[in-house]
Amino acid sequence: MHASQSDGITPSPEFDQVPHVTMPARIRSRFSWPLVAVLALQAAVSCSLIWSNTPYGDEALYLWAGRLELRHWFLGATMPPAAVTNYFSDFTRFFSGAPMIYPPLGAAASIIGGLAGARILSLVFMLIASVLLYRSTLMLYGQTAALVATVLWSLSESALKLGAFATFDPLANLLLCIAAYALVKSVASRRRAGLIALAAVALALGVITAYSYVTYLPLVVCLAAAMWGQKVGWRFAIGAASSLAGATAVLLLGLATALHLWPGISYVLSYRGARSAGYALLLRNVWGWEFLIAVPALAACLLACRKGRREELPLLVILAVAVVIVPVAQARIRTIAGIDKHIAFGLWLGAIAAGMAIAEMFPRIRSHAIAYSALAIIPLVSGWGQAWEALHIWPSASGVVSSLQNIAGKTSGNFMVAANEVGPAGGDRQILEFYIKQGNQWDRWYTPDLDPVFTARSDWEKYYAAELNGEHIRVVVLFYEGANSPTIHGSPAVRKAELLKLSSIRSAGLHFLIEAIESDRLLRVHAIGPYTVSGERGFWAIWSAR
Repeated sequence: MHASQSDGITPSPEFDQVPHVTMPARIRSRFSWPLVAVLALQAAVSCSLIWSNTPYGDEALYLWAGRLELRHWFLGATMPPAAVTNYFSDFTRFFSGAPMIYPPLGAAASIIGGLAGARILSLVFMLIASVLLYRSTLMLYGQTAALVATVLWSLSESALKLGAFATFDPLANLLLCIAAYALVKSVASRRRAGLIALAAVALALGVITAYSYVTYLPLVVCLAAAMWGQKVGWRFAIGAASSLAGATAVLLLGLATALHLWPGISYVLSYRGARSAGYALLLRNVWGWEFLIAVPALAACLLACRKGRREELPLLVILAVAVVIVPVAQARIRTIAGIDKHIAFGLWLGAIAAGMAIAEMFPRIRSHAIAYSALAIIPLVSGWGQAWEALHIWPSASGVVSSLQNIAGKTSGNFMVAANEVGPAGGDRQILEFYIKQGNQWDRWYTPDLDPVFTARSDWEKYYAAELNGEHIRVVVLFYEGANSPTIHGSPAVRKAELLKLSSIRSAGLHFLIEAIESDRLLRVHAIGPYTVSGERGFWAIWSAR
């Protein structure tokens, strides 16, 4: 970038093309076959994950809720009232993002292509983010750094997983990437004010889409100030960064108020859950996900110091800090839940510095396709393996879904779904509601209280018998974790005894519920099947009306 007479910089060359250059020529001038190869590899690896497992509970819940939103908007269908189930109250009070942004988009994709359609939409978001990473790094540090950065990030566990995961995170990640790209582009553009406005809108929408991404807002503002300070001057940088922060804050407050999101934002940002991870576990997992980007990002800072380019240091430090900001935040509350999703944008920023460092340390890499291929092998093997494992920490629901689909349309009664423990297999009810056609009829689904503390334990069987009758239950689905499947072909007495024994392992309420089910004159066992998750066995059982 060369100085101009107006403000110290020249507009980006893309705004100064000579008039006779045709659009196809401009497109060809920007076309990068190596980038296309990286995107194709990213898409192929994520596609290998898309069809590998049935949905996680959160995926099923968001897509199911999105379908209800679409039916409400276009067909006038009623939405579930607050506290309609034991799992959640109304969506704006429980969801980790605005229920009217991603869920309807994901649901529309799932209506067209099922779960795979929703996951492919996430893949599209991640592919666009990869292109934006390439373009951002290209403007800052050149083509070699851009390609290296894109290889490192697009094949990371976070990027590959989010490319096969139908939740808020891929869209939120893309919106923050759009904001960062707009800010990078604004450094050398005549349309700087418009790009800053675009960045503010994208930042606000990204945080509204997934509230936890608010962690990145101060970092992005500092990133913009560092870039403008380096290229334009710190006086302008501080003023422009303040404008960016103010505009983003106003938009955030306005959107949250207009969409009535404050209860949900307060709940999500204050919720801490169980402190399930020690610092050693956090460090071990985060290091496995981040080291291929974190180490060269740190090296970029050291290179700038060593070569005396101290004017670049603020920007490089911020890019390196981005890699660790979410792990530090989650270490404070000692939880590892969802961290591999939340670090994706931090790794996107860190990859810019990592690409710069590798390009400078190995300058001849630019002329060797074999070197690029070798560079991709380690992140490919590491990222794919980690993403595959992350998408298989919950059991496949194919067996129970297939069995339930065979009987769901034959009953006019209601469905009861319960589990003896909510763990990796949590969200069982949401998964069934997503797959089963009758899932849109939310008032037909019921989850019993397995710890009815306001009823004497001696009356629990009567309590559940009254629930089965009063709720007009005609299909019951129960999930057991940590137990082998009993045989369905044994005598009813033997099967009942085995079910009662297994149900008492972790939930006394489930024991009495089975007593009530087995005593119900209408219900009989329809199917029993196994599942395995993280090496632990479990099984499901379905009862249906005779």
